[in-house]
Amino acid sequence: MVKLGEHPGWQQASRCLTWFFHRLFASFEWMGEYGLKSVAWISHFPVEWWEGTPTEFRNIPKGHPAVWQRVLLGEFMREHPELEIHIVALRKTFPRSSTYRVQNVTFHLIKTVGGLRAPTLFWYDTYLIGRVLRKVRPQLVHCWGTEWGAPWIAYRLGYPFIVTMQGIITWCCRVSPPKNLYGKLYFGLSQLCERQMLRKAILVTTESKYGVNFLKSEFGLTNVWQAEHPPIKLFFQVERRPRVRPLKFLFVGRASHLKGTDLLLKALDQIVDIADFEIVVIGSREEPFFSELMGKISPRLRGRLVLRDVCTTAEVANELGESTMLLFPTRADTSPNAVKEAAVVGVPVVATRVGGIPDYIIDGK
Repeated sequence: MVKLGEHPGWQQASRCLTWFFHRLFASFEWMGEYGLKSVAWISHFPVEWWEGTPTEFRNIPKGHPAVWQRVLLGEFMREHPELEIHIVALRKTFPRSSTYRVQNVTFHLIKTVGGLRAPTLFWYDTYLIGRVLRKVRPQLVHCWGTEWGAPWIAYRLGYPFIVTMQGIITWCCRVSPPKNLYGKLYFGLSQLCERQMLRKAILVTTESKYGVNFLKSEFGLTNVWQAEHPPIKLFFQVERRPRVRPLKFLFVGRASHLKGTDLLLKALDQIVDIADFEIVVIGSREEPFFSELMGKISPRLRGRLVLRDVCTTAEVANELGESTMLLFPTRADTSPNAVKEAAVVGVPVVATRVGGIPDYIIDGK
């Protein structure tokens, strides 16, 4: 068995991140001869998925695992221990506010009052995050997406900032418009933030060629780099044992219109009488979309549908090891981690040719 450190896939993935680090640091020559020493990440980090998190915070309701943040943080901790990283995370589900340190990373967890973030145009967040940043005084702020107004916050506080775009809200809403008033207002703010603030960033990164091209053409950006984040190491160690009787199909992601869950189940309903299979769907579910969809498919397909909520990384890896193939008919996706992980494990993928998927899957091979 090939050791993980010797695995060619992991070596290539590590080189990608190393390339990203070198290019990133090279862009900070304006900071002087001492270079970058302190950076703050705002304003969402999946602490409930992070191994070094205290138990009381790991036990909060689990959200998206955001593996790209976890992988990048792990690389920074290993490759750049001299860099001070401050992660500022806001969540109403935190049991309390807390600050703790793991190696060169300080976590600032801030418990918020529900209903005050987006309605205040994230000025509530600006106040809370500003109190932390005034104490730690980072040289740079790393904004993760626009969903929580992070670029606005960094700009208001007067810090130079970069933005990592995992999902491009303008594109997603164009393909799958929000249905309710809250979604329209919330994602409308995210789109406004993209249009106003991305051009003010020192650098914008995204994971796929499609993402780079979209950001350049849609917003006229010239400060965009493609920076791929590899899957977690565990996926390089999975041993394939695909099930063939019955066939095991797998979908990983939010069961939603955007992710094409309706296309998936309607297609499978057409072969339910001629093929022996089960379909496992891992992830949260958009409502009332999903309940309405269940009423449109046959009882036979519902009997073969296995629904699992957000799973651990090990559980997803185990499902990929057993699956015959991954089905991923998404309508829009900048860089789907499920597709990357399947490719690393060696699972055949049937997916739509959109966004970053052609970067990871070669058609017909």
